[in-house]
Order: sequence, then structure tokens, then C-alpha cells
Amino acid sequence: MEHSKSKKKFGTDEGAEATESVPKFFPAEKIPEPEVHTRKKKYHTRSFKLEILNKIDNCTVTGGIGAILRKEGLTSSTVSSWRKQLADGKLEAQTDEVKNAAEKQTILKLLKENSKLKRELKKAQIVIDVQKKISQILDLEKE
Repeated sequence: MEHSKSKKKFGTDEGAEATESVPKFFPAEKIPEPEVHTRKKKYHTRSFKLEILNKIDNCTVTGGIGAILRKEGLTSSTVSSWRKQLADGKLEAQTDEVKNAAEKQTILKLLKENSKLKRELKKAQIVIDVQKKISQILDLEKE
């Protein structure tokens, strides 16, 4: 007696044709996308970081910190790095940079004004010297 064992192709049901491209355990609508999606890096302002750190420090409700993180779309590692920045003085350094930029602009403005005033002073000194010489010449003629 001969048993006929039929070789079943991968992903086939009895009486159904073989589908070689997509296995049966992945229905067509649930095939995972082969593309990897990357998130864009978020850049947060100094004031936002300090605001979030203050909210977390002042949070007294159980689970409140997690709620804040979920609401803002942040992770605990991000907040940890912000705390390190704050401890290292890097969050304050950004304000110093802004102050330094404003101070540099003021210094440049003052330097321009200073050089202009020096030129005007030099002209005024030449005029005064000429007036002195003319005065001396006129005094000599009177004698």
C-alpha cells in the first residue's frame, strides 16, 4: 500500500495555491514596512529646559513626573542630561553667550564712536593751533 504524502508548499492551505512571495502567517494588510523611520532631533530652548526641570522638582504627586514626561514627549535620560548641563553651568553659559554677543555689539559701536570723536578732536586741535599762530602773527604786527 502506497501512501501518498503530498508535499505542501510553504504558506499553503489544503486546496489553495502556493503563495511564494508572502507567507500565510503575514496577512497582506499586516506586512511590516521594511523602511526604518528616524525621528528628527528636537532642540529645546534654555527656558523650556529650566521650566521642565522646575516642574519636575516641584512635583509632589505620585506618578506626576512620568505624566510630565509623557505630556512633553521627553525621556528620563533627556531630563538627566539637562540636570547635568545645569550642574555644569552650561545652561547659564548660554545666557552669558547672549550677553557677550550684546556686549560685543555695544563695544563695536563704542569703538566706532570713539574713533570718530578722535578724528573730530584732531581737527579741532589743528584749528586751535592755526588760531594761535594767527593770533601770534597779528600780535607781532601790532608791535
